[in-house]
Amino acid sequence: METRQKEWAASGRAEAPLLVAVVARSEEDRTALSTAFAAHRGHRITCSCPLEAATAVLDRQAPVDAIIGFVDDQIGWRQFRTLTARFPDILSVLIVSDPEHLGAKADGRILNALVELPREDLAQRAAEITAAVVSANPIQRTAGAGGKAHDQQLLGQLSERERDILGLTASGLSIKEIAHRINRTYATVATHRTRIMEKLGLHDKVALTRFAIRVGLIEA
Repeated sequence: METRQKEWAASGRAEAPLLVAVVARSEEDRTALSTAFAAHRGHRITCSCPLEAATAVLDRQAPVDAIIGFVDDQIGWRQFRTLTARFPDILSVLIVSDPEHLGAKADGRILNALVELPREDLAQRAAEITAAVVSANPIQRTAGAGGKAHDQQLLGQLSERERDILGLTASGLSIKEIAHRINRTYATVATHRTRIMEKLGLHDKVALTRFAIRVGLIEA
């Protein structure tokens, strides 16, 4: 993580927070992981959900840089493998209480790292360990070369209506839902969104959402 921070500093950009999806079967485990990451280097929890629902949630969730999971049984291990297979381009770290007992093994095609960590140490050490994994598996950020100033310059090119539509898009609303919300036609909203992408130089909803988070239009 320190190396990545130096690289970002050299490029004139501030280190972007890691957008984290926390998944575990129990609410207690998810809370422990969320607590760790929320307090560590400004990471942001964009999603915290049960393993069994994670695939459906992430399909419609705000963008995620890393999926961090904890399992302590075979069912959870299989669910996490299914999840990471669905999102192969997202950094994935699985924390397990006993990998030998689960028959779990680190497989680069399935996850980036497998970490053995007792449940009672989750809140204390999970974020620290995952930071090391991130350092070894650099994440490509979407911020422009000018960092925050560049983002604000791009934002300034948008009209008030375009900013509204960008914020609603980043909040997860479809074009149809936005059209209903602002009392405009589907075609009008679609045209606005195309123009937003052209002005920002972005090409999909995930990139738009990242941009909206960086400039403060929505909360991660």
